[in-house]
Amino acid sequence: QDFKAKPNYQSKYGATIFPSIAIDTKIGVRDHQIIAEITPKVYMVPNMSWVLDKAKTDEALKHEQVHFDITKIVMDRLIEKFKLLKASSIDDLQSMINYEYLESYKEMNRLQNAYDTETNHSLIKHKQMEWEQKVEKWLQNPSLANL
Repeated sequence: QDFKAKPNYQSKYGATIFPSIAIDTKIGVRDHQIIAEITPKVYMVPNMSWVLDKAKTDEALKHEQVHFDITKIVMDRLIEKFKLLKASSIDDLQSMINYEYLESYKEMNRLQNAYDTETNHSLIKHKQMEWEQKVEKWLQNPSLANL
């Protein structure tokens, strides 16, 4: 039901999900220290995600769920990177946050592409299962992900 876009009947695929990450950032000074309050967001864009009726299967949904899970793993890793940042000015901290966010966004896209390539969009069943197992481990411990 979350896939709201009109299906692309010209596509060779049965579904497309558009998961993404975002952050809201507030930076200030508290007790003579630069503090960043970062609100992470992991979401899918329903109006850009679609599915054909014939692709409304458990297997197809699992494939799309792994895309979303990959996005969450990238965000979890990004949050850990943010915790390590130290800066001497608000501008420096904002730059560091922006850099890490953009690097993670690129990492997310690279992983999504690798997932679809290696599984041939879920058609290579043993690769699909490998990715499902790998992503499940990463969800439990994002630092294990060798991204």
